[in-house]
Amino acid sequence: MKMNLKADPLYTNFKHDVTPEGLALAFRWIPDATGLNEVERELLVLKAREDMEDIWPRAKDQREAMALFQERARNIRDPDKLKVYLCEFLLGLAILASTWVEGQERAGMNASAQRMFG
Repeated sequence: MKMNLKADPLYTNFKHDVTPEGLALAFRWIPDATGLNEVERELLVLKAREDMEDIWPRAKDQREAMALFQERARNIRDPDKLKVYLCEFLLGLAILASTWVEGQERAGMNASAQRMFG
């Protein structure tokens, strides 16, 4: 995936490769940069994982998933807590999505192999 970053007018043509590994690293760095103690971070990580596991199978489409997500995140008022929650939630979503894509690709490869080899 290519992303144009135009934050600085001197670098209007700067391109950056966004990789799953790079995103995972960013999601790991941000919680460590907050002023929260380790216990608070771990509690938020657990909440985000539980919410992800609850929302993923329940949502019928993207709109419903977003509504459920907003409902869960609405009561987090502290910006540092919200950063940790969002990072863990997005990391979980990235992992689930990439696992789903890999499964679809394997299913497609298996189907085409079966067609080729009878």
